[in-house]
Amino acid sequence: MPKVSVIVPMHNSADLLAETLASIETQTLEDIEIVCVDDASQDSTMAIFELFASDDDRFKLIRFEENQGVSAARNTAIQAASGDYLAFMDDDDWYPRSNTLEKLYEAAASHDALIAGGSFSEFDNRTNKVTEDYTGKGHLSCFTFTREGRIEYSDWQGDFGFQRFIFKRDFIIENEIEFPALIRHEDPVFLVKAMVAAGWFYAIPDVVYRYRFHHKPRMLGEESVDDAFKAIAEILAIAANNGYDTLRDYQIELLKVYSADSFGLVFNEAKLLGARAKALRSITSSKPFRLLADVAGSYKTMLGDVLKQYSLD
Repeated sequence: MPKVSVIVPMHNSADLLAETLASIETQTLEDIEIVCVDDASQDSTMAIFELFASDDDRFKLIRFEENQGVSAARNTAIQAASGDYLAFMDDDDWYPRSNTLEKLYEAAASHDALIAGGSFSEFDNRTNKVTEDYTGKGHLSCFTFTREGRIEYSDWQGDFGFQRFIFKRDFIIENEIEFPALIRHEDPVFLVKAMVAAGWFYAIPDVVYRYRFHHKPRMLGEESVDDAFKAIAEILAIAANNGYDTLRDYQIELLKVYSADSFGLVFNEAKLLGARAKALRSITSSKPFRLLADVAGSYKTMLGDVLKQYSLD
């Protein structure tokens, strides 16, 4: 039995997948399996996967013929995995240090923990800025652990950053903990349910996960906003049933954020996006932009990056 099964859902992720898989393959904890689920990719995602799998039999593949979404991919991989613990990696993120899985596994195994985790970090793909310390930053402060040791969930009540934890597989299976069939905010539901069932987790202060953002357009649509509200409602019910006031307050914060997002849908999102597109095209056709592009490299490439970022190509 492998010590850890790392689950990687893949969908049209060829541009960044190699960095993701390399950060797993080079971990100092070698007794792992890497369960990749290709969710009907239409690009060269499978070619990247095969480059790694061709000479490393720790890579396992599950393929969906039709796109089923990240929750279905993760849930299928949980059932197929054989490791003692489960780790989850998104196909555009990476482990910032080569000993991440070793440290997490040692923390979990040596303290008989059903869940063990470390600190979270973010990488801004536009600016290359890395943020690793979230102490004193409200809801985000749950991203950072300042000490090592056992933490009761009732004292922590966090809901984000499930990827920086590992979970005892038998515990997840026996308690029938799954990712809900949502396209947004599905992972906090999984994390909260696992934490409530376990009661406590073992924390280490090390930064164990690097989350990438600003590399693709932010998803905004009626279904995604509705799903976010459904997830928040489910977590609010859990908070009420268990007297988790901090968790409740976090969800109220998020409701405000998603409510603001939904205004774009109410007030004709298409027109708002059209106005932004017109402004951006004005900028990218200007002489200063062309001069900057000449210095930076190819104008066509630079223009393409801008249009892709805002889904305008």
